[in-house]
Amino acid sequence: MTRALDGAPIRVLASPGGGGTDGNPYIDLLHQAVAALGVEVTPFDRRRLLAARGVVHVHWPAALVRWDSAPLALADCAKVLAGLAIARLRGARLVWTGHDLEPHELRHPLLHRLYFAAFSRMVDLWISLTPGGAAALQQRYPVLAHRPLRVVPHGSYRDAYPRDADRHGVDRRGADRALDLPAARRSYLLLGQIRPYKQVPALLRAFAADADPDARLLVVGEVRGDPHLAHAARAAAPSGAVLRLERVPGAQIPLWHAAADVVVLPYDTRSALNSGALLLALSLDTPVVVADSPINRELQQQVGEDWVHLFDGGPAEALAVAKRVAHARRSGRPDLDAFAWPAIADATVQAYRDVLGVVPSPDHQEQPA
Repeated sequence: MTRALDGAPIRVLASPGGGGTDGNPYIDLLHQAVAALGVEVTPFDRRRLLAARGVVHVHWPAALVRWDSAPLALADCAKVLAGLAIARLRGARLVWTGHDLEPHELRHPLLHRLYFAAFSRMVDLWISLTPGGAAALQQRYPVLAHRPLRVVPHGSYRDAYPRDADRHGVDRRGADRALDLPAARRSYLLLGQIRPYKQVPALLRAFAADADPDARLLVVGEVRGDPHLAHAARAAAPSGAVLRLERVPGAQIPLWHAAADVVVLPYDTRSALNSGALLLALSLDTPVVVADSPINRELQQQVGEDWVHLFDGGPAEALAVAKRVAHARRSGRPDLDAFAWPAIADATVQAYRDVLGVVPSPDHQEQPA
């Protein structure tokens, strides 16, 4: 049993609490891994926050606020920040895992900046998924330079989608039949919630302009609350594109990756630092094309150039790289040892122990590697 300094188990009030947020099992995998080390994880809500005495671990601070209207957002920001202040006065410690520089769709930008300025000042310890991400977050939020930092990677999804045979029990033809897909020599995939920063209409237009009769583009995922984006995607989709704008059942995720030669992620990187879709593709043994950035270069060095391919530009450049690497020879599987959950759980629990122990001096920080 993992215990705090007073002998009680380490208790974590976690946001989000789990349950496959947006269909992504990352949070559940993290909580299962730290629970195996004796940590007690409770899903976040505001009533529990007022009584919290252990660790309050927040991944996406903006998700604590309802941003529908400015008055509602202002009231929510005040309630969240007041609750965090009370919890900290009662002995709780705030840990933030910084996944992105800011929300991908930013409502009420001035209020968001004020909220994050106040939130970041309350952080007792922060976690970055990569050294490059740590540098970018510290540049955006300078107060973090005076808070302890731990670099803890995003875990792989191999525990969520265990391998039981080649390509997770299905080959390309079997996946095509199961998903009712047209045949193609080259197959590109973008899978996940469809959001503006992923540039899906632009990717579809680039695919149409390429006019490759031997290729297909699979765009699969749910569009939430944005009918204009769904309409733009449908309007841009040419023949040869398969558009399934719906939530993807978990059982189908290995099938869609088995149906693809390469995953294409032409994301706008102004807000995004890390990509769960990238780790998901690698976990399912599918090479990925992603924007050239310091963080993606770090990942390429860890996993190998056979599996992570970089592009410079927009969706058209991403497709050009995907075409070149679709049938490139690869051996074995991507090496994801650095993203194994036992080590990630150890590092996360150590961060909890640290933040519940002696409070570091204001100018102390563990520097990123």
